[in-house]
Amino acid sequence: MIIYGILFELVYFAKHAPKEITDNWNILVGRQATINTGLRVNDFDINGDDVLVLVNKNDEGVDLSVYCEKTLTLWEEDMDMLHADGSVAGFFCYPLSGFTGDDSTQQIFDFRDSLEEYLLKNCGEESLTLIGGATGTNYGYVDFIAWDLNHVLQTAKEFFNNTDIKWANFHVFRRNASTVRLKKDETDEKQHIDNK
Repeated sequence: MIIYGILFELVYFAKHAPKEITDNWNILVGRQATINTGLRVNDFDINGDDVLVLVNKNDEGVDLSVYCEKTLTLWEEDMDMLHADGSVAGFFCYPLSGFTGDDSTQQIFDFRDSLEEYLLKNCGEESLTLIGGATGTNYGYVDFIAWDLNHVLQTAKEFFNNTDIKWANFHVFRRNASTVRLKKDETDEKQHIDNK
């Protein structure tokens, strides 16, 4: 956490540095660009020429979309192997709009931590392996592999139903699969019915 704090402080400094400094100094935060960088795993190589990055501006900054056709077959193979073994890789998704105030970032991280702790305590490592998480500008995510999907989904549903989160979904890491609603936004449902 200290590293992230320092990084955010450096970004803040770079964005708010006085004009006298920015006239004479170029402040960069992050890694320096490296030409001809690539990755190799066994006999599989990827470099910058294989990756397409799309940048789309939004109201709060930019969205990045990354596409690499070379990795499509690897993703399919990995997902197929997981499913063949009876496991499911996927993620929970929930809105961040309910976290407000000066400490909203900490609230978001605390919420994700409590979700992960609840899942591990009530599902156990024999049913679930947490593999990551992410926090975007609008949504939070918890990534996992489920060895007993029904148990994991029921446990997550119990957790979300005991929170103020308006809705929560589960989705597998496959594009052609439907989303599973774990919690619906009842106010949106009521407004939709009232507007008919």
